[in-house]
Amino acid sequence: MARSCTICGKKISLFSPALILKDGSICKDCFSKIGLTGSFSDNSWAQRQNSNELKSLIEKGDSIDTKAENATFKLSLKKSKAKVNQEVADERERNNKNYQDILSTFNNDNAQKFDKYLFDSNKQQVLKKRTLLDNEYKLISYSDIVNYTPIQRGEKIHKQHTLTRAVIGNELAGSVGAIVGAVSGGKDFEYVNKLGVIVNVKDNSTFSIYFITTKTKKGALLDMAFDNFDQICALLDGIIDSNRLNIKIGKDDPFEKIKKYKELLDNNIISQEEFEAKKKQLLNL
Repeated sequence: MARSCTICGKKISLFSPALILKDGSICKDCFSKIGLTGSFSDNSWAQRQNSNELKSLIEKGDSIDTKAENATFKLSLKKSKAKVNQEVADERERNNKNYQDILSTFNNDNAQKFDKYLFDSNKQQVLKKRTLLDNEYKLISYSDIVNYTPIQRGEKIHKQHTLTRAVIGNELAGSVGAIVGAVSGGKDFEYVNKLGVIVNVKDNSTFSIYFITTKTKKGALLDMAFDNFDQICALLDGIIDSNRLNIKIGKDDPFEKIKKYKELLDNNIISQEEFEAKKKQLLNL
């Protein structure tokens, strides 16, 4: 199919010399007016131009050195790419420093570690640490933890433990109100192949903490896993109870709130450190 020159309107046959523009084609008669010959360099340059730009150059009678223009364009691209790469590197460095600062404060607070999660009761936050396969870290506020589901699978191992309750009520999850699991007592198994918890967060996300993920017979390793399991269940119970209490006493004065937290402390629902942190927060100390 014949094309037309976007500059002069002349028909360009299939085998006639022409340069391709962003918005059309230009015939030999027109592109020769600005010193072009139809070379590879000319074609490469022309593909970055539009017809209005070519008309302006022809009207001015300018002669174009496309080799120099292409070299300048490549250098500009290289600089632009280098700038983007530097910005990415700078952002990565800032992100790494921020992560290391956060991790350092969690370690200084002797945060409880469960798998890749650190629970800092002073900051009332959970930190999901980076791993070799996952470079993203995440901070989760204690107040955003809604409930959790204990996960235990196995056959015939005897281990005394208590799965304490995880409560999700109207105040924490809209119209939903339910008590999730309160399983207690001991069971006989020959082995355990999964042991952990799935934690639900207010934004409908979840995170999982597992202490056993493969078939494991009773012994020191399994005893340690159950100890960690009991600790995380107790910690999550305290967080959830505290969140429920925060909603119930949200309109009380600070001293009434402190009394409520003291009751939680006396009932071993929260720790002394958590009580002191809440008291300082309520008294703006």
